[in-house]
Amino acid sequence: MMKFFYVLLFPALWFACSPRTASPQHDQGVSESEILKFVETQASLPHRDYGHWHSSIFGGGGYLQNLVIAPSDSKVLYIYVDVGGVYRSGDAGRTWRMLHGTLPPGDGYYSVRGLDVNPEDPDWVVIAVGNQWTPRKGLFLTRDGGQSWTVVLEAQVYGNEAFRSTGFIFARDANDRLHFGSAGDGVWMSSDHGQTWQPRGLKGVNITDLTFAEDGRGWICAHAWTPHNADPLNGGFFFTPDHGETWRPMDGPVPDELVVAADGSIVGIFEANRLMRSTDNGKSWTLFSEGLPLDPEAARGWTSESRFRALAAGPGFLLVGSSRGTIYRRETGADAWQNLERGDVTELVEGEPWWGRLQPGVWPHFGAAMGSITVVPGHPDHWWFTDWYSAYESLDGGRSWIQRIDGIEVTVIHHLAANPADPARIHVGMADNAYAQSVDGGVRYATPKKTFSNMKMLAVSPALPGRIYGVGDSRAEWRAEKLWVSTDSGQTWWSAPMRGLPPRSRHSMNSVVVHPERPYEVLLGLSGAIDEGGGVYRSRDGGASFEAVNEGLESAGNLFRHEIWSVGPELAMSATGDLVLASHETGRIYYHDGARWHLSERVPAGKPQGLTAAGEAFYLACNQGGLLKSGDGGRSWETVLEGHVRVVAADPQQPGLVAAATTTQTLISRDGGERWTATPLPPQAQVRTLAIGGPRLHAGTAGGGLFWMNLEASGPAAMQADAPGPGVLPVRETLEARLPEIEDPSFKDETLPIRRWTQWTGSGKSELSWSVDSADADGGSLRLRSLDGPTHASAGYVFPAVANSFRLQLSWKFSGDTDAEIQIALRSYRDGEQIDWQPLIRTSDAPDEWRQIDRDARLAEGADRGEIVVVLIGEGSVWVDALSTAIPPQIFGNPQAATEESR
Repeated sequence: MMKFFYVLLFPALWFACSPRTASPQHDQGVSESEILKFVETQASLPHRDYGHWHSSIFGGGGYLQNLVIAPSDSKVLYIYVDVGGVYRSGDAGRTWRMLHGTLPPGDGYYSVRGLDVNPEDPDWVVIAVGNQWTPRKGLFLTRDGGQSWTVVLEAQVYGNEAFRSTGFIFARDANDRLHFGSAGDGVWMSSDHGQTWQPRGLKGVNITDLTFAEDGRGWICAHAWTPHNADPLNGGFFFTPDHGETWRPMDGPVPDELVVAADGSIVGIFEANRLMRSTDNGKSWTLFSEGLPLDPEAARGWTSESRFRALAAGPGFLLVGSSRGTIYRRETGADAWQNLERGDVTELVEGEPWWGRLQPGVWPHFGAAMGSITVVPGHPDHWWFTDWYSAYESLDGGRSWIQRIDGIEVTVIHHLAANPADPARIHVGMADNAYAQSVDGGVRYATPKKTFSNMKMLAVSPALPGRIYGVGDSRAEWRAEKLWVSTDSGQTWWSAPMRGLPPRSRHSMNSVVVHPERPYEVLLGLSGAIDEGGGVYRSRDGGASFEAVNEGLESAGNLFRHEIWSVGPELAMSATGDLVLASHETGRIYYHDGARWHLSERVPAGKPQGLTAAGEAFYLACNQGGLLKSGDGGRSWETVLEGHVRVVAADPQQPGLVAAATTTQTLISRDGGERWTATPLPPQAQVRTLAIGGPRLHAGTAGGGLFWMNLEASGPAAMQADAPGPGVLPVRETLEARLPEIEDPSFKDETLPIRRWTQWTGSGKSELSWSVDSADADGGSLRLRSLDGPTHASAGYVFPAVANSFRLQLSWKFSGDTDAEIQIALRSYRDGEQIDWQPLIRTSDAPDEWRQIDRDARLAEGADRGEIVVVLIGEGSVWVDALSTAIPPQIFGNPQAATEESR
């Protein structure tokens, strides 16, 4: 982690290297005092300061929808996000600040679907906010650059709807009147830059794009859609000849979005997979896709070279972007689109390499699900684009790109956990990026190599601080169905065997706790009724095996939440080993006396929202029921805060130090809840988790990333973690740990691959052979190739089943047709039938260079054999080399007694 500081102290080391492949260089002469001095500099970045709170550095996230340039000041830019609010830059995009901190703090206000800037005043902005899960919001206006907002129109807006990446719902006509298209409440017009609005019809229509030409013509694109718990909305295509005074429906297909070309024609994207042009205002359309890689099937995926959602017009040319980051240009009158060959891409956040930067062997985030392209007025070679994660700027017509998101933080945070042995080390579980860690007291977070997508909850062992338990997904979106274990303070994660738990498909596990003195004793809370496998489960061997701890809960029903969102921990354990369960689903509190569960005498006035422990005390946030405290192991509770308390944190090292977040403020107590000091919430006020790390309070939000603040005015300007603590003890392994039988992984004996691998050809011709080409300096590799045209073929390596997880490593590369598809997968069999197929890679990318797979693997439960499968669909060759497996270190098992260790 420390290497990142060296990059910034000596920036020439980075810029002398290619940003795609080079790694920052170490300089052993950098002293610890210099590192801490730079950490202090980062901690005071002005665009990240929000009063008491500082926005932590991670970089990006969310779906950045569009970038809007203030017409009267080109240095003032705005970006709005589907679930993450609105950002402003006053320095032409070099740095950004959140503007949504002055919006109401409730759900829905940070889902932004549109934005417009007054042509004469860069501080005069109107935004459209709302989502499908909350009551309607509408339009908010600021005249002071976001310092304050006023609601100017109540109307339905869906910032996170299915067509959010298409078009604009604000547009100005040639008379400088502002038009707004809602989701069901019609189209509206304002003659005073958004202060007042008049309806212009089209109720019940889901407007997704609104465009005007300079001659008074205008168009509305609308797409049918049914929001959550609401009536269906209609689609359609509408035309106005009179600056939006009247609108009339047009027959024929509906564009996703459109632009007006230099010759007055209109060009639209249709169904994300083709472009068409109309010279009669949309009455008829002709194909306009020449030169684009059209593939309707491939375009169904969110990221594909054949999917198009971004369209822009420049002086004498048009631009369209694929959702894999490729931009095509077409001059007025040209016969086809031209692929713009991309050159250098610089991806830095606050001067350091971005976690999602382009790297060999890593899924490319650049341009993923591109949302918009902007041509800067008056500068035809100056472009911007936004995508799922980020925003990029080009000054040379798309030949090179620079990432510009310093200050933009849109990640959704599930949980924060401080390291009890080192307050500068903070662990975070998040949506989509799973896990990240800070070693400088929350100033900057970094993520190791991504293994999975969502980490709901974390538990750090006080007795073995390098050992962390986390509950997250098994490479499925927004689930917590697997226990992950790290023994090196979060750098690598192992999948726990979890023997004794019910099938994962039926349950979620959103709560995890570890015993304060026994680091291999971990407890999980599983969703579902007790008689269907839900409830509390304990492992005494670090997650290898579990047994139910449900005596006394037989009639409790479904205790633990199934969904991954919003609710915090529902299990907690005190420093003395007392265990408490607070169920959001039932509203009840239970305590465990060492033998069985008992119902607490207190029934909260509001549903439990999050539970924590510090010392011998428990604290429970209860929505409208306030904050409760128990000092007797959960048997009785007292109210220490009234009102709506959403989240609570306490410090095990300072048991009297407690922090809570309500819907309007942050509250801090230093005496266990007797007295409280109030401070504002972070600018993204949807605080989902808090953690105390020594002298700092850390907050995680639902779409605004992470924040930190010093608990004292004289708090430290810089913090730096020590080396990670140990994460394993000598254990007696009760599991028979075996490896798949992989002979001679170097493949140096060219007879072995052919003898051990089998071949199947479904269509075309293929060949499985030995190749001298190798990922290593010597040796050779297996090659599967097509013969005489495209093929659909595979090669498989079969091995006896093993019950435990194992580390699977191999090298691969592909050369051939860019339309070919390569898959490498782990297949499980039982009684000769396939019962599971786990993709390791699936790509149509043709790198013609060696890439690696290195991941935790496990056969499906009940499998009697496994197979490594390589699939080639199309024309080309795929090589496989250096196939090997390894069992984890002694992560699981029963710690040995001291007398046994000494023998």
